Amino acid sequence: MAGRSQSNSSSWLLVEEHFETGAPAFVDELCRCDDAEKLGNFASRWLSDRRPESREFLSRYLDQPLNHARHEALVKRLFKLAEKAEDDKVMAWMMVAFDRSIRRQIRKTHQYDWQSRESWEEERLVAPPDSALPRDPRILKWMRNLEERRLFSLKTRRYLRRRSWRYFRNLGNTDPVRYIKAISVALDRYRDDDVGDGVALLDNWGMIHAMFHHSKLLQSPPVGWTLAEDASLADLSAAPAFPTAWKTNAQPLLRLLTTAQCRPVRQWCIALLRADHADAIQLIDIGTLISWLASEQTELAEFAIESLQVGASAAKFKDEHWLALLSSHNPAVIASLCNLAREHLAPDRLTLDQIVSLAVQPSALVARLANEWLQTRTLSTRSECLDAFNVCEARSESTRETLVATAIGMVAASPAFTPELALEPLDSRYSDVRKQGWQWLISDARLTNETLLWQRLIESPYDNIQLPLAELLEQQLLESKLSSRDIGNGLIASTLDDHELQRLWAAVLLNTRRGSRRKPGVILQVINHLMASPDQADRLEPLLAVGLKSIRRPEWKATIAGLTQLAERHPNLRERFQSAFVELTFSP
Repeated sequence: MAGRSQSNSSSWLLVEEHFETGAPAFVDELCRCDDAEKLGNFASRWLSDRRPESREFLSRYLDQPLNHARHEALVKRLFKLAEKAEDDKVMAWMMVAFDRSIRRQIRKTHQYDWQSRESWEEERLVAPPDSALPRDPRILKWMRNLEERRLFSLKTRRYLRRRSWRYFRNLGNTDPVRYIKAISVALDRYRDDDVGDGVALLDNWGMIHAMFHHSKLLQSPPVGWTLAEDASLADLSAAPAFPTAWKTNAQPLLRLLTTAQCRPVRQWCIALLRADHADAIQLIDIGTLISWLASEQTELAEFAIESLQVGASAAKFKDEHWLALLSSHNPAVIASLCNLAREHLAPDRLTLDQIVSLAVQPSALVARLANEWLQTRTLSTRSECLDAFNVCEARSESTRETLVATAIGMVAASPAFTPELALEPLDSRYSDVRKQGWQWLISDARLTNETLLWQRLIESPYDNIQLPLAELLEQQLLESKLSSRDIGNGLIASTLDDHELQRLWAAVLLNTRRGSRRKPGVILQVINHLMASPDQADRLEPLLAVGLKSIRRPEWKATIAGLTQLAERHPNLRERFQSAFVELTFSP
């Protein structure tokens, strides 16, 4: 059977060179080395080297899975030497590494009672028995899935877990202050990957001792932590080893809460702070609270909100602090954060730009708060009006309409109002904003009668501007019952010239996605325009061709009826249409 050979071994000379020079590649080269004798002899030299880069190498090495072939001697000697030297930091790294080395699985086992002759299934926590790396290099060359195996036998790994915790237990009995400092290094090293589920959490022998040693919900046989009968992890609460030591000072818990990479550790810190350090919660410095509020860790952000609500720190926040938090926050606490900002931040201290910058945030709650503050302002200059219309770029769809309505009302009431300002919402990339702009256009006489505004709207690429514009022109034609060139004071005659009208008509008729109900009305406008100005047949004939070739019955019927009327009203156009539209035949 073909197998996978192990990767090439590293040169020991290269390992030593990297170690002496502090090269970043040292750890990778060391992990590839499989000379057990040289690795074992290197342990004393490595541990006694106090250079920062050497300590960093040791930290990186022990942070990796213990699955480097033939490294048993190096790991075990490092452990014994660190224990003898009372190197608290290395012992903390060791404890975490050994905790990670065993992962049990839930397995179903069959049980049988020979007396009652009954059988049943039970679920048990079982550690895979074949998870150890073989020491024989000849076997390693042919083994698969080496990454999932670990150094040492299962029994040895369990012993190393217990012995590493024993070091910290003895430390707690003799020097509680030093214990707190040392165990914090270990707790800070666990990651969320180490507690992927409840079983993985219980497999961290040292962590559970440190955090839940006195819990009545847990049992600690030598093979690993288990739940007591009828107990649930959901009911597990903080019950640390050496609880008196943790009650002495809140600062270690606050530091660990900030730096911990593991959610259960953060939750445990918060529980102890609530239980034993209520006064310290109220005195947490502003910088720490701001970093927690902006954190992606929900429990940190929620705890920061709790501290702000019970303490006086919120009143000490500067305006820029509130703006930064409202712009970059954890979504889980945004409601509470907005309530605090509403209470402690006066809108008259903010500039219009700052309020608008909050209005365009993706959070609907922040946008609503900004809208409240925006309503308290008045716009005095054109520049302020343009700034207010930046809310047209609001990213919260649920509040964008309200924000735009507020801005329109403010601009409409401003002494700096000019009709061209309406182009801001009418040219927006968002359909709902353009819709509001159109409603403003048709309801405000200052806009309806503005020639420049209508000329600009003809150039709009948006359907929900072109189609309502065509409908409005059609309505005016029907109401006036005159041709488009005979309306004395209407919108068409006073605002749009022939070229602009033709551009609008072409945009509607050539739109293949929308506007089918408007197209017959547009064709009627083209026909009426030719009735009054037959000399423009050259330019409008392509538009009639579009209507005639349409597959929609209302459009080509309207086109045929219009061509017939034109032929009767202007006989000189009959021959022209006959040659242009060969599929038609005009009766004499």
